[in-house]
Amino acid sequence: GVMPGMSTADVLTRAAELAPTMGILVCSGYVREDLLHRGVEAGRYAFLAKPFTAEQLLGCVDSVLRSATAHRTTS
Repeated sequence: GVMPGMSTADVLTRAAELAPTMGILVCSGYVREDLLHRGVEAGRYAFLAKPFTAEQLLGCVDSVLRSATAHRTTS
């Protein structure tokens, strides 16, 4: 889905401003926006390509939560 009135990059930028240590998982069939693509490459966001299984989703969510927790305790 798409956020009405905002690009994915805008949503991610705003989320980072509001909660800098929040883990972010982007689920998509492809990465369209350059800012999003660079964020995924830099490890700022986790990316799960569609289609995915429930097991893959759970594993990715677990990884994002662990990473966000580790970041909060070391910051």
